[in-house]
Amino acid sequence: MFSRDETSKQIAKALFSEYGLTPVFCDSHEMSTSQRPGKVIILNWESSFKEGRDPMMNVFQLYRGHFALLDKQMREWKPEKRGDLFQPGYKDRFTWYTTIFALLIGMLGIISIITSIISAVTGIIQMNAALAAIPHG
Repeated sequence: MFSRDETSKQIAKALFSEYGLTPVFCDSHEMSTSQRPGKVIILNWESSFKEGRDPMMNVFQLYRGHFALLDKQMREWKPEKRGDLFQPGYKDRFTWYTTIFALLIGMLGIISIITSIISAVTGIIQMNAALAAIPHG
């Protein structure tokens, strides 16, 4: 992760220099730290993901278990509070967006019905007032 760009490489150099270690950025999975005392081997980001593939768990040997647990927790996430209902989930965002869209259409429908009822009531009141104003005779 320290080899994504020059800023990341600078961060790695600063962090490891505090411990007297020098990061070495390489393309080979074969290199080990035993061959280079005082150095930390960091694989280049691009060489880990050839042909535009996404990073796989086997690339992150130290954090593989943590990433797997995090992935599991993200997939099994359910809203716990009312405010969580307005956050799309990690697994199926299309369903969340469809539900929110349907709720908005439903709210517009309810508002339309309420305004129609109000319009009908005021129309009846106005008609009764107009009929009362007409002289009968």
